[in-house]
Amino acid sequence: MLRFNSPHGRPAVLARTVLCVGLALGGGLALGGCTVDANDLQTWKGVVGGSERLAGYYHDPQRSIELRNVAAQALFELDRLDQIMGVVRETPAAERGPLLVGLAAIAQRQLLDPQAPPVERARAASLGYSVLEFRDALPEPERIPLLDALLGWALDLFAQEPPNLPKAPAEVLSAVAVADPPRARDAIKSWLTAAVDDRAVLAMVDLARKLRDPDLDVAIADRLLARAKADHPALSPQRVDLLLANGNPTLLRYLLASVGDVRVPFAARATAMNEVSRRLKGAALDQYLALLPIDDPANGNQARLMALDLVWEYAGVERLADALRALPAQGTWPTEGEDLRAQIREFCDASIARNKVAARPVLIQLLADESWIARAYALECIIRLYPDDAVDLLEPYTDDATPLPGWSLEGEATIGGVVQALGAE
Repeated sequence: MLRFNSPHGRPAVLARTVLCVGLALGGGLALGGCTVDANDLQTWKGVVGGSERLAGYYHDPQRSIELRNVAAQALFELDRLDQIMGVVRETPAAERGPLLVGLAAIAQRQLLDPQAPPVERARAASLGYSVLEFRDALPEPERIPLLDALLGWALDLFAQEPPNLPKAPAEVLSAVAVADPPRARDAIKSWLTAAVDDRAVLAMVDLARKLRDPDLDVAIADRLLARAKADHPALSPQRVDLLLANGNPTLLRYLLASVGDVRVPFAARATAMNEVSRRLKGAALDQYLALLPIDDPANGNQARLMALDLVWEYAGVERLADALRALPAQGTWPTEGEDLRAQIREFCDASIARNKVAARPVLIQLLADESWIARAYALECIIRLYPDDAVDLLEPYTDDATPLPGWSLEGEATIGGVVQALGAE
């Protein structure tokens, strides 16, 4: 080869090489006539201002897409996703496709590498998240594998929320769900069948609510119900909160039914009763009626009394007879002093009094009922609500020897004794 000496005594070809590198390091775009290969691009990572030079090369449409992708890989390794996506945004929409294909490959490769450090996989997830902004320009053969890789990463870490992630798993999962709802839904359904804890499922409930995907809500509800049934009756307040957070009507009805199972911890049952009745209102009338026969003396039969109030609130006189007949005659009732009478009196005054005209024939009919507790309710309500007619209405029952525990501070009482005392006043 003919060599000409440079002014400094070096071969001209070497001087030309130095000039090319100098131009490259000086601007990235001013590389006309210089040959830059993949090794050169990797070298730029270690020089001052190297990321800017790589970004300039990546931006240059005159360079081969293969080497531009090498530049993108180098920028990725430098954690300069801002520069990568800056180039994408500055590139005309019609020319973005090849760049996005390369970026999807970088992200997918790193996400699927089991040997990749977690920080690099997290960076790849952030890159993939950014690429999805331009998903319409990404061909399906590259888009689908990227979505799957992102789903795998996000679901593996979901609800763990490791610190200092550029994009949280929930953000990545949301982006995939927006890009391809059916694919995300199927992946989440599979995830739900795994042995995940309630905290993770609760986080998914929150995400599903934000996504507003009814099918996903149902899938999560099915999973929650299966978990709850498998653990029943160990229903903790935390599990109740989880089921309430999803809010599916099937879950709410399960919770309401659990109120009638005295094996379930009372704190969970109390929360379920209060919150579910607030949400379902009259739609759960059949379940309120079903709760009336339960006997739970350890907790003051509070669920029974609340169920009675709810039946009256949503069905009124129409179901009054059914409600009082459903109360357990063989169940546990207050027996001290006049505690039972005070309990009945509260229901008469706070509830039935609001519609006492319509309730009157029902109460009169219940005076002859087989259930002593139904008769006791009818007796006290008639005395309190129709004082002017009470003696005449109750006169047929002066000989009724049915005991009334918890009726009088003076000791044992009977229906007949109460009627006789009323007539003697």
